[in-house]
Amino acid sequence: MMMPNDDIELLALTRRYVMPGRPYLKFQGWNLRHLADADLLEFGGSFRKTSQEIEDEGLTRLLAADWRAKITASWMIAMSSRDWFGGLLKHLLWGGQEGRAALGHVFALTSFGRTQDLQCLRDYARRGVELNEWGVSHDWAIAGWKYHQARRIAGSQEAALFKTPGDAWLDSLPSPPEIDLIEFLCGFVERCGLRFVRDGSVVEPLEFFLALSGRARRGAEAWGIVPDEDARQELDRRFLSYPGVADELRAAAPLAVAADSDFRTVLYGLNPAVGEGRWVVSNSRRGIKYEALSDLDSAVELMGEWSHL
Repeated sequence: MMMPNDDIELLALTRRYVMPGRPYLKFQGWNLRHLADADLLEFGGSFRKTSQEIEDEGLTRLLAADWRAKITASWMIAMSSRDWFGGLLKHLLWGGQEGRAALGHVFALTSFGRTQDLQCLRDYARRGVELNEWGVSHDWAIAGWKYHQARRIAGSQEAALFKTPGDAWLDSLPSPPEIDLIEFLCGFVERCGLRFVRDGSVVEPLEFFLALSGRARRGAEAWGIVPDEDARQELDRRFLSYPGVADELRAAAPLAVAADSDFRTVLYGLNPAVGEGRWVVSNSRRGIKYEALSDLDSAVELMGEWSHL
């Protein structure tokens, strides 16, 4: 597991999608259910927007991080109906190391509602029984399975594919209280979510996830990650205070992630949905100069050059 301060790209994603408003707190149980309808719709609209902005690569990186990032990523996957993440979510559940993040993975699979996703929930619940490792996420899995079972038309071809003779043990289990919660949460996603349209640059989530191991980037000799959030926020404000910063770049909401020792050369992550690049490097030793860049390698190279000015 990687923590935000271990990696530049992960920190940029965490500052943009996980830390503002701490959405993960709403996704662990009944918290969303207790919101007033107006507040629920306001949150749903805001979260739909961020779920559309983030790219598959960013979601995959968040799924390699701590539980806060994982739950947030799973819910963004559910809100944008990215069912091509089903294989990676199954891989994470089968790893058995997810803890409370498993709630997000289970719900995302439930929200997809495909036969293969629901069979994954069934198998996950069975595995919990066989290994005597039952937890809240297994209750959610049973609730999701039963919720979709009730929605299927008995005797239809779809229902026949969904249920097998070996599933009788599931019918014998009482419906957990979470079934009402799952029904509400699925309704919330249907009401507020929007399916993400993939572009030509397709990332295969599981393959990309497996390739992430050991690839953390913290900086270089003359510069590195800014570990303190208060310091990062001050760098955000400082950059936006410069009158020469273009409006288009301001709209991309630069968020500081790394700097040299005296905070004169700073690396900021940008919102890629705005189209102004992904990174911006600024230097304030003699006035202010900055350059927006599309890839991290170029930004790292420029950080090295400007840190020695």
